[in-house]
Amino acid sequence: MNRLGIFLLGLASGLLISLISNNRTGERDVKPDFQTEFKAYDALFEEYMDQLIMKQQEIQQEIEKWKRNARQVLRPSRNDFRINQAKAGQVLELLNQGYNTAEVAQKLGLGIGEVELIRQLKNSEITH
Repeated sequence: MNRLGIFLLGLASGLLISLISNNRTGERDVKPDFQTEFKAYDALFEEYMDQLIMKQQEIQQEIEKWKRNARQVLRPSRNDFRINQAKAGQVLELLNQGYNTAEVAQKLGLGIGEVELIRQLKNSEITH
């Protein structure tokens, strides 16, 4: 909702509250100065808008902090890549020696699907 919408909503609710309170107290003979009330409501809504803007900035800062943390957690380290390359080399070496996928997986403590994936990636690398 934009500032004008919030302002109009606040103005309408303020006027409604003012009318209700005047009806309850029986002070209908005293008419409030519309300009004075308008300025008071305007100042009140400006204060609310400032608070909302500050809260939005806090939330955006928190989101950025979460994004930075997520990037650090999700960023693979170079050592992980080397370990994977070494593992792939072991898989390919055993496959070249004649071991089947299940045997390679068992020897290296890997899943059969992981061994298959490494084999398929190597085959697609050769054909492309």
